[in-house]
Amino acid sequence: RACPRHGMGGRDDVPLFDDETGEALNAAARQLVLDALEADLQRPGEETSSAPLGPALSSIPVVHCAEGTYKYVQVQLTHPEAPGAQLLVVRSYSSCRYHAENYQRLMRELRAADGTKGVVGRVVGGGRIRFDPGDVPSPSAAVWGYSKTFGQTPGCNERTAAIIKRECPRFQNRVEWSDEGY
Repeated sequence: RACPRHGMGGRDDVPLFDDETGEALNAAARQLVLDALEADLQRPGEETSSAPLGPALSSIPVVHCAEGTYKYVQVQLTHPEAPGAQLLVVRSYSSCRYHAENYQRLMRELRAADGTKGVVGRVVGGGRIRFDPGDVPSPSAAVWGYSKTFGQTPGCNERTAAIIKRECPRFQNRVEWSDEGY
């Protein structure tokens, strides 16, 4: 059953995805998925390389997640001025209903900023993520599931939880992960 986000009479340039299967429903959605998977980077899933990140990659926050429960993507970033360097980042936005939209928004933000123009990204995987608000007494985070659009990536949720523990001290190691569920 197709339940595109933007309705059936939408424009061809707006990516449409099936709410149940994650399938790309039009050319714009298929192109977005191809763009997200296109970059042929070193080894999928490695957080960083031994090569220096350079100014563009060094300026990018590793974790940026909306408070609440949303879909997330793990994206491997490279930059032509830092050969061999790669950075693994985690993103979730409250305005994005699909994994591919999270990737698209990240890449638009990076392309729009002067310091990160030229950054190339490839989706490693994704799933669901819950980020407690910072004002609760003992905030925590949880990572689970997978992306129907990009598939299940072994180790993605565990690696994402480890990145959050390292980059978000407010959680004080209260970060759970599972590969169960959708």
